[in-house]
Amino acid sequence: MTLVSLIRTRLRRHVPQQLRRLAAQLRRRASDARSPAKFAFTTVQENSAALADFICAIEVVQPIRRTAHFDGKMHNIALAVSRLNALCLGPSQAVSFWQAVGVPSPKNGFQLGRGIVGDRLSADVGGGLCQIASLLYELGLRGGCVVMERHPHSRDLYTEDNRFTPLGLDATVVWGFKDVRIGNPHPHRIVFAFDVNGETLRGRLYSEAPIPVLELELSRRDDGTIRTAEVRVRASDGHTASVSRDAYTIDPT
Repeated sequence: MTLVSLIRTRLRRHVPQQLRRLAAQLRRRASDARSPAKFAFTTVQENSAALADFICAIEVVQPIRRTAHFDGKMHNIALAVSRLNALCLGPSQAVSFWQAVGVPSPKNGFQLGRGIVGDRLSADVGGGLCQIASLLYELGLRGGCVVMERHPHSRDLYTEDNRFTPLGLDATVVWGFKDVRIGNPHPHRIVFAFDVNGETLRGRLYSEAPIPVLELELSRRDDGTIRTAEVRVRASDGHTASVSRDAYTIDPT
């Protein structure tokens, strides 16, 4: 853990959660105000039959790894899929993961699943949702959408044998604090589609008209206990640009 992260962690212990949540919301609003592109949020889900008139631009398939609290994780992912599947964004519209999925509580249908609490693997209601949040982020990034909000995890807890999301394309979500929000900059509608088949999660991005699909280049390097992952996009003309450079604490186990 870096010195800055250590200071932040200790400060959070003494600040009420409600106040910290308010501060996070204010930061989000300030970021929106500075953004030149304005988006209206929507949770409208398109009729699945209508997708036959759309072009499938991107498809990403991931395994759902067997871990502790696996049944709860599967339940939570399936519930999120039902609320995100066929979510349709018109031009200048956006999706907020939490606005679409809702509060991760038992009252809202969620169960105990494996999650990261206090930078450590633990169990939490809604555990497992980071996988579909990460998939939403990756689809939006590859589809040339505007990434309005995304947060990487603070630790790399996985090896290549049990990793389900490429490092650097992960997105952590914490109700009230951290969200994934994707805006549609294209002049036509796009649709995010998800489904679970057995222990496999699939995400697709559909579009009413052809869209440029960005190629992603991922790299990483280790420096002691810190692992840095960089994501770059390559345009059709061959030019590359850095999207993110995230630092993770390497899990000693």
